Amino acid sequence: TFTLEIFDGDLGGFWDGHDLAKTGVVRVNYVLYADPLKNGQGTLAVASRTEADFSDDAWGTLYSGPVHDAARAPSGNYFYRLQVSFADPAAAANEINGFKIRADGQLSVIPGAFGFVGAPINVDLLTGRADPGLGTARNQYNGEWHWYVYAPAAGSVVTISDTDADARTTLTRPGNPPDDCSAGATCFAIAPDIRYEVLLGGSPVLNVTSPSGDLETASRSLTTSQAGFLDWHWTGVDGHNLVFISSSHELSAGAETPLPVSTPPPEEKSFHSTIRGRVYADTDCNGMAGAGEGGVEGVVVTIDSGGGWSARTNTGPDGSYDFGGLSQGRFFLHPAIPAGYDRANPASRDGIAVDGDVRTIVGGADFGLATLSACAAPAPIPAAPVEEGPAGTSRTWYMAEGNTGTGFETRLLITNPGPEAARATITLFPEVGRPVSVTYEVSPASTREVVANQLLPDSALGVVVEADQPVTVERSMSFMEGARHKGTGSPRLAGSWQVPGIETAGGAESWVLLLNPHARPASVVLTFVRADGDTVEQGLVLPPQSRLTIFANSIVPETTGSARVKSDLPVVVERSTYRNGVRQGENAVAVPVLAKD
Repeated sequence: TFTLEIFDGDLGGFWDGHDLAKTGVVRVNYVLYADPLKNGQGTLAVASRTEADFSDDAWGTLYSGPVHDAARAPSGNYFYRLQVSFADPAAAANEINGFKIRADGQLSVIPGAFGFVGAPINVDLLTGRADPGLGTARNQYNGEWHWYVYAPAAGSVVTISDTDADARTTLTRPGNPPDDCSAGATCFAIAPDIRYEVLLGGSPVLNVTSPSGDLETASRSLTTSQAGFLDWHWTGVDGHNLVFISSSHELSAGAETPLPVSTPPPEEKSFHSTIRGRVYADTDCNGMAGAGEGGVEGVVVTIDSGGGWSARTNTGPDGSYDFGGLSQGRFFLHPAIPAGYDRANPASRDGIAVDGDVRTIVGGADFGLATLSACAAPAPIPAAPVEEGPAGTSRTWYMAEGNTGTGFETRLLITNPGPEAARATITLFPEVGRPVSVTYEVSPASTREVVANQLLPDSALGVVVEADQPVTVERSMSFMEGARHKGTGSPRLAGSWQVPGIETAGGAESWVLLLNPHARPASVVLTFVRADGDTVEQGLVLPPQSRLTIFANSIVPETTGSARVKSDLPVVVERSTYRNGVRQGENAVAVPVLAKD
């Protein structure tokens, strides 16, 4: 969401021309357009007001609400263009309008358009008197303005232009000379020494003591010696010194790098990433290292890039191994099966992604070695793990809901509330296909956003987030016409779940979503309970390392109720319900039943 406000300067009726105050004729329009490419070509108007909609000398709201899909750039940022114009084009030649704007986003003047340098609207242009006095206790304005121009690289050529308003006939009445004293003429009582300098990195690169003088427009170009912000610093701007300014680059009121329109190209990375893991004796064949399941020494582990390159290493005394010096890419690992074992859980680790940065260490690429006899026995359901760290945080989060198909977008927000940086590995489990893992660093006391569509497009998926520090994880999923629902997932797996809120009547659609992150299938019994107490039971097989989707409407149509899930392996379960033609939706994690039946 965002808010854009307008302060329409109607002091004495002058600043909008006399017509509004005297005749009620609207002279000035404010129109907000979605402009996703930030190029002035967007044509969808999302808000429109006139000066008559705003009170005199007070802030008023032009727009406040959700962002629009039509304004979204390829980078994921949202851009809008505010157009301020006279309703009568002829008025632009001999009227002026004073206004201010503010918003909870970046504000800038687009290249080639003009901004303003001028004193606060407290001057009577008809008499040349200002009240209260400038520089007095009632008026702390000091005549200074700062505009910033961002130079993206050394060698950038930046052109700046200023147009002195004293050449406009409406600002001089009969018998009054030009207002800037630039030609030795008799001046108004308010005639400050207006000037500006341009600084780069704190050092002046241009100093102008007579901006435009009696000229309508003066332009100056400079070539930057380094990337960074040019500080266009004006002083002595007072009274009648109203100046129109423009630049070949964006003008902004603060030294904040302009948000990009396009997604930046991937940064070149050094070859210093590491993938590490452990091979252990999986005596209960549940795909998770438990108490007493020690490491296996001397196991050969192979890594390959999927394109011909491969390497091998042997596990150490504790079963650990690592592959260092890796470049950016995705890698595949699998262990050899030594004597005394029949299988590995999982058989391979596929699509592990590293970004090539020296700080990147991808852990958790573990393998369990098991025997057929162990795997033939029922796998016990482990107790739910205890949450670590502050309340509401955990090192591991599980989510069964996620969709990156057409019309859907899934975003993950990983928050690290701690004082140390956290390494978080996100694994996406599609309904069909191999999981994809990516590791990120989350700075202390900050949030990192990850767009799942960029990692695994066109998939219904589940998510596991594993971090080396306690974090929180929130998922935001958008669908039809910008509607969205949010969820936090579960910090634990369980073998039994209660699913409230099943709704299939009146056009509602409910989906039960299950995630099995293990390397072997899970046997699941799903029981729907109707509002009248009748039950419908189904037996399911949840494939290994995958998400499964159950459409409740096809099993229990036109009803309300709940569901129960029992699994021989610990899983996670969520429920999503959609209404109004999938234009409204909600999501909830099912309730784990921690005690065994």
